Amino acid sequence: MCPGHGSIIENTKIKKKARNGDGLIDVKEDFEKEDVMCLKILNKVYQGAIKKSKNPHPEHSIGQPGRIMERIGGWKKYASQRKPGTIKYKLGYKKFQTHMVG
Repeated sequence: MCPGHGSIIENTKIKKKARNGDGLIDVKEDFEKEDVMCLKILNKVYQGAIKKSKNPHPEHSIGQPGRIMERIGGWKKYASQRKPGTIKYKLGYKKFQTHMVG
């Protein structure tokens, strides 16, 4: 299934690094074609209507699925909230796996 390289902790570190703009990784390197299609749908569901709540990452960068995982994991992107951490990403990743299996 998705990300095919290493453990969830390693993948989380890579995605957080990419989310912060420290590296440009193509989403197709870590996710299969079916996963990418599912991510596109989930991005539409989880991004908000106003510009501030839209996913700021380019469509094929690894930062975009990272943001989707954080939103699925429960991060609301309120100004009063700090940036999402590994726990939110891990929860979102598990829910994403459930979407892909079920």
